[in-house]
Amino acid sequence: MPDVQNVFRRGGAYWWRRTLTWWDGNARPITLSLSLGTKDLGVARHRAAAMTAQSEVVRMSLYERVERDGLTIEQRNAVLRAEMRAYRDGLEHLSAQWQFRPAWAKVTDVDADLQVYEAIWGAFARTGVVDGVPSIAYADEHFGELTREQRAAARRLVGSADLRHILSRETAQRLEALGIEPNPTNMALATRLMLDARSKAARELRLGIDTVTGVTVPEIPSGWHTAPIIAEDHEVRPPPTDASRIPEKWRNASPVEAAELLIQSNPAMLEHRKDGKRAASQVGEQTLRQIRWAAVLLQKSMNPAGPAAGIRPFWTCTFDDIVTLDSWFDKLPVTCGKSPQDREPETTLQAIYERALNRIDKGELGADAIGLDGVTTNKHLRKIKQVYDLAREEIEVLPEIRFAKFMVPDLKDERDARDAYTVEQAIEIFSLPPWTGCAGTHDRLVPGSEVFHDSLYFVLLIVWYTGMRREEVCKLLVTDVQCDAGYWYISIRNSNAGRVKNANSVRLIALAEELIRLGFVQYVDAIRAAGHDAVFPELVAERDGTKKGDVFYRIWWIYIAPLLTGLKRGQALHAARHSFDTELKELEVFPEHREDALGHAGNHGEGRRYSKAARLKKLKKLVDQVPIVTAHLPKFPKIRLLPADQRKPRPVRRKML
Repeated sequence: MPDVQNVFRRGGAYWWRRTLTWWDGNARPITLSLSLGTKDLGVARHRAAAMTAQSEVVRMSLYERVERDGLTIEQRNAVLRAEMRAYRDGLEHLSAQWQFRPAWAKVTDVDADLQVYEAIWGAFARTGVVDGVPSIAYADEHFGELTREQRAAARRLVGSADLRHILSRETAQRLEALGIEPNPTNMALATRLMLDARSKAARELRLGIDTVTGVTVPEIPSGWHTAPIIAEDHEVRPPPTDASRIPEKWRNASPVEAAELLIQSNPAMLEHRKDGKRAASQVGEQTLRQIRWAAVLLQKSMNPAGPAAGIRPFWTCTFDDIVTLDSWFDKLPVTCGKSPQDREPETTLQAIYERALNRIDKGELGADAIGLDGVTTNKHLRKIKQVYDLAREEIEVLPEIRFAKFMVPDLKDERDARDAYTVEQAIEIFSLPPWTGCAGTHDRLVPGSEVFHDSLYFVLLIVWYTGMRREEVCKLLVTDVQCDAGYWYISIRNSNAGRVKNANSVRLIALAEELIRLGFVQYVDAIRAAGHDAVFPELVAERDGTKKGDVFYRIWWIYIAPLLTGLKRGQALHAARHSFDTELKELEVFPEHREDALGHAGNHGEGRRYSKAARLKKLKKLVDQVPIVTAHLPKFPKIRLLPADQRKPRPVRRKML
């Protein structure tokens, strides 16, 4: 940036900053920083010049106000001492809770946490409070004495609340308690004193000294926190049960093996049913995966050193083990489990956590990626509870674990669970190279002149214009696309390509006229003529059970998403399905008709009593009301398929030896 007096950049905008020296008894300088409210350098230059010209007036005005309303030396010392005492007292109580609970002590390093608090408040005392999550650059500069893990923890900690508002309120309360008026002149200085006091209190508690009272804190004996303690909310459990009283099949069963015992015990979960006539009443693959993944997480949590140190049997799981797992939920990234490496037995939860921190430092993940949400953790806990309930049925001596204590209430309105795409966002998506012209089959996201018709071209279009689920679209067979009485439609059903989500998901979906215009019917004909059973053969995987929707997500969506401006967290492919429902709701389409199209369970199932032609006529009228977001795309005279060598099952990823 060209040199402009007293100007610097923060977050893309220009700010004015000047240090004013005035006499307050210590000749301490004060640095003023004000946003210039612009990203234009020329505008910033003129505004900064005006600010600088007035800075002397500001200095004199500030001097006069401080003389009249500012804090005296005695008042400053009183604020500092009072805040140090109060904050230190709070930290001592908090650290005692950490150490007196064995389950918490396993995942808590008190000294490290105190060092984080010391660094946070010390940095903010020097620079002022940072709004939101501090940047990685800020953490590297001001939390440099912390480890990488501590820096990430500090960024998450201070980014989780409106600190400016909280500190303003606490500063006013502190001044009022000392009989000092919390006027605008002394509030800023008092806040800085309180921040400095908190940093010093954390440091002194960590080092075992006390300058406030002049008394040295006695050293806490090693291991004292492991002594048994009973608190009101601490569950009392019997001692470990004698292994000889455990049925043989459970005696050495790990959590992962216990999950398989649950699956084998429930006829609705038996995998041999999935290809038979009873498949419709069988538990879906997704549920089985959830049970197995929850068991993997518990096993990793119960065995922090990995399988090399031995694996504890599932029957030894206690309330404290669930506390430990629950603590890990706040440290695991939202991407946990997506990488095959996460599922390897040798990969510990600590390794997953550290890898996520490394990605945050590199800017590959945001700081808010750390920590699972309540919906996810509730799901994991329910699956573990299912396994534990079965174990208690067959092992009479096992104590009860009240999993309900760990459940997080879901207070979020179901309609807000995922943000739908706006029409503008949809137009932005379909203006990308895959739809308007790319550089070639291996450069689909690079602008060019070529357009190919495949899953990348059609999947998102179908989701937008039909409201189908991602997996429903990606697993389509050519026999699922049919015509009746002049209406083209998709039949969503159980097939050898995969099962539907539930009974209400079996339905017909009329093709919107825009999908027909863009060549979807001709594409299906071309794929059929090429000898393929799957509408999107490139999404088929060699490994049985691999979901086609997951393949699409991995090979395309994760690369499309970064190209979209303003994309919110949670706006993945499923958001287009929410858009379908939202747009029809805005058009006041009857709920029963929306449910019939979306495959939702509801109280309006009359749509399924119509004849096929009558129902298709209604559904065709419905889907054609969805806003057109692809009017800028041409109707291609000829469908252009991918080369034959790219229309084949994707190979299984081989593990490197």
